[in-house]
Amino acid sequence: MKTSRGRQPAETEVKPGIANPTGDTIRMNRRNSSTSGIRPFWLAGADDVKPAPPPGGKLILVRHGRTVLNSLDDSEKLRGWLDVPLDGEGLEEAEETAREVARYPIKAIYCSDLQRAQQTAAAIASATKVSIVLTRDLRPWNVGSLAGKRVSTILDELRQLKVNPNLPAPDGESFLQFYDRYARKLKELLKIADRSSGCIVAVTHVRNLLATPTILQGGDRTNVPVRGGEKTGGLVWVQKSGGKWHTGSEEMVYPSVPVIRALVPEPAE
Repeated sequence: MKTSRGRQPAETEVKPGIANPTGDTIRMNRRNSSTSGIRPFWLAGADDVKPAPPPGGKLILVRHGRTVLNSLDDSEKLRGWLDVPLDGEGLEEAEETAREVARYPIKAIYCSDLQRAQQTAAAIASATKVSIVLTRDLRPWNVGSLAGKRVSTILDELRQLKVNPNLPAPDGESFLQFYDRYARKLKELLKIADRSSGCIVAVTHVRNLLATPTILQGGDRTNVPVRGGEKTGGLVWVQKSGGKWHTGSEEMVYPSVPVIRALVPEPAE
């Protein structure tokens, strides 16, 4: 889909399980269909049911599933804007994440337009019956020509970019350009979540998740962690308390509430 000037729109909406307007088909594992066993929250068993969120809703940040470039050893490669798909383990992670997210009243799904994020979001969309809004603003840091290279071989270049956050990566963007882009989008999503009666989902990347606490706290944007972060397929909850947004655990957002099983009948076999 093109605008009248031939430019790709910043956001595009994708219905669950169909090709997106940019021409890239959302790749879906067969188990992501309506017969996948992923139960929407309104069909969940009593033990799965959570109370409705407090007024103002919540934002759930999701890291995409695993790709062949993700690794915890010396073979890890920088992903950046490379459009790599999920691997087999990543598809399984996406389904597991979808099962977890579908326990809650999801009102909207926003997603980075890179394939690994789209595949993760597609599983969530299939489980929740909520359409996807694609946005480039949820992409990770564009590290340009460093993408695809083994991290252990480019440590000097990465240190230089950390010391000089205004310095653009080769054929890419500076860290502060990435930070400001994502910060604007995150604040926009927080406003949407604040007005929502349910939960807003945003599927993004580990670099974005690492930057989130600093953005929420108004911290030093030149001192954002570069290692660690949520595992692939993991969730980060963002909630509002005392007029301020901060990250928290699921249990902080949805305290355990006893539910009588008889109130929610099991689906027929």
